Amino acid sequence: MDFGTARVLPDGTRLEPLDRDSRRLLEKELCPTFTETSPSGQTRSHLFRWSVMDDRIFEVASGARGTSTWDAAAFKEAFPEQARFLARYQARVQTLKTIGYLSPEGSITSAFRVHFAAHHGVLSLSSSTREATTRASSSAVKVRGGALAARRRRL
Repeated sequence: MDFGTARVLPDGTRLEPLDRDSRRLLEKELCPTFTETSPSGQTRSHLFRWSVMDDRIFEVASGARGTSTWDAAAFKEAFPEQARFLARYQARVQTLKTIGYLSPEGSITSAFRVHFAAHHGVLSLSSSTREATTRASSSAVKVRGGALAARRRRL
């Protein structure tokens, strides 16, 4: 990664080399907005915020070299201490499907991979942003997928 040059976002905002503040600014640019309708019929817009649940969902859904999907049984196996919160995770999975981070089948989309990479500071932006984000997100998936496999071996 080249940490020595500033980056320019589509709106003209300049980012210094990726550090905590610039990573947060980049992440804000990536955060999708979604609309929910309450039982009374009112609609509310929400800005997606990353949570630790998203890391765990990403890890489960990206297992088996990217051919995996979200699976509650695999989640319980990988995170037994979190099994009691499964209903919350299922609700979060529905939110991720709503915003397009998970496919209807529960597999990870490229938007989720890019946001994951930006959130964890492994996103590399160059003149060809798409190629760089694809490379960074692929690396992130390999690292996280390996972590899941290592965790499963320990269980």
